[in-house]
Amino acid sequence: MPDPKPTKAQLLSRLNKLSAQLKATEAGQTTEIAHVSEELTSPNVLSFSDPTVRATAAACIIDVFKVFAPDSPFSDKETVTVFKHLINELGLLSDQKHHLFETRFYVLEQLCAVKAVLVLLDMEEDELVCELFLALLSAIKPTHSPAVEGCMVSLMQDTLEQSDGLTGALVRTVLQPLCRQAPAPSQGSAAKQLMRKLLQTLPLQLHTELANWVQMLVQYREWPSETDAQEPADQEQVEPAQVHCLVLELASISSTLVQKVVPVLENKLQVSDGSGRVETAQLLGDLLLSSSSDAIQAAHIGCLDLLVQRGEDTSAEVRLTVVQFLDKYQDQEQPQEMICTMLSDRIMDTDENVRS
Repeated sequence: MPDPKPTKAQLLSRLNKLSAQLKATEAGQTTEIAHVSEELTSPNVLSFSDPTVRATAAACIIDVFKVFAPDSPFSDKETVTVFKHLINELGLLSDQKHHLFETRFYVLEQLCAVKAVLVLLDMEEDELVCELFLALLSAIKPTHSPAVEGCMVSLMQDTLEQSDGLTGALVRTVLQPLCRQAPAPSQGSAAKQLMRKLLQTLPLQLHTELANWVQMLVQYREWPSETDAQEPADQEQVEPAQVHCLVLELASISSTLVQKVVPVLENKLQVSDGSGRVETAQLLGDLLLSSSSDAIQAAHIGCLDLLVQRGEDTSAEVRLTVVQFLDKYQDQEQPQEMICTMLSDRIMDTDENVRS
């Protein structure tokens, strides 16, 4: 007969003893705990019905990584198994009142400190890295402490900085929360704020790399492919309003993130159909009203003039968009002669909405 499955009491007793042993073991002294990988990857432990057993097992797994760092006692298959378990536990950080919250925060805190996620990068487990980011984004709440938010940002920052180039899936995971328009004060707004803070911490090199993906997103209005930021993706379409929201969010973080967007908009402004020119004029206008306006105009001389010239567009809706932009722009800047002339000319526009 097969051995009976261990009970909750038996598993917790073994895991608590193992936890104490791991915490008493200094980093690098792995001889006495070389057996733990098989026990911690057992379905009897990781798939046990009781949440306390699963959370305690996750804490033990993190302690194993601490002792063995920078190596791992787990095989590649076992590594995937234990990381899926860790990701599941991190997703449960959303429940701050749960009695296991501190245990789960310990897992997050130590995962960040040990940098164990770099093992996934070495294994090229991009899908699991995305799952990790998505778990953090789903778990974050506005009421989380700065310590929780800080660990999440640090963990994702280290992962991005150590990655050997950003994949399309990871770029989508990072940028998608910023596409949401005026989310309710719940998980959506917290995820958006988390991504803003993450992007603010990234070095210029990664901002430049992300800018290539953003350029492609604006050009094709599709989420990036898995491999190349220079090729159009055969992926899900992105709504113009989402692109608009994303670009303005990025512009508020760093002008570097949107510098490559402006040439795309300049081109679309001249060759798009009427509705496309309206959307493009609205986005370029809002960029020129953003905190990145000076940097954008310095890098793309003539983009303001190009937009002003669309005040004579054949589409009344485009002309109206330009007039509305100029009205706001002259409140912020010393109006140029070209702007004053265009506004004067539009007083006699054939369209009543533009004239008004």
